[in-house]
Amino acid sequence: HLNPLNVKIAELREALESVTAEQKYLKAREERHWH
Repeated sequence: HLNPLNVKIAELREALESVTAEQKYLKAREERHWH
């Protein structure tokens, strides 16, 4: 039996990690583009 709050927290954490990874990817791509 999963606690709905724990499920929500896990989903938010995964979403945050994917956004952070995307930001790093875009930043790295921009740096390669400009240099």
